[in-house]
Amino acid sequence: MKTLFIALFTLATIAYNTTSETVTATFTGYSDETYYFTDSDDLTYAFESISATAAQEFDLTQDIYKGQQFKITFTTSTELNEDDEEYDMLSITALELVK
Repeated sequence: MKTLFIALFTLATIAYNTTSETVTATFTGYSDETYYFTDSDDLTYAFESISATAAQEFDLTQDIYKGQQFKITFTTSTELNEDDEEYDMLSITALELVK
C-alpha cells in the first residue's frame, strides 16, 4: 500500500510540474542536441527533446527545415540541475508545418 501511495504521489507531482502549450515559430537551427525556434516577437525557444512521432515526420537535424514556420506543441517541465536549482525543460510533442 505504501508503494502504491508513493507511485501515485510521484505521478501527481510529474503531472503538476508539466504544462502543455502551443506556439507558432520559425525553425532557426539544431545545435548540441537542442532545437531552436524564434517566434514573431523574437522570443527564442530552445527544445531539448522531441517526441518520436514528430522527429519521424520532421528531421530537424537537417538544414532543409531552416527558415520554415511551424506550429509547435510542447511541454514544459521543471527540472533540477546539478546545483539543485530549478530550470524549465521544453520538449516538443507535435509539429505542424505552417504554409
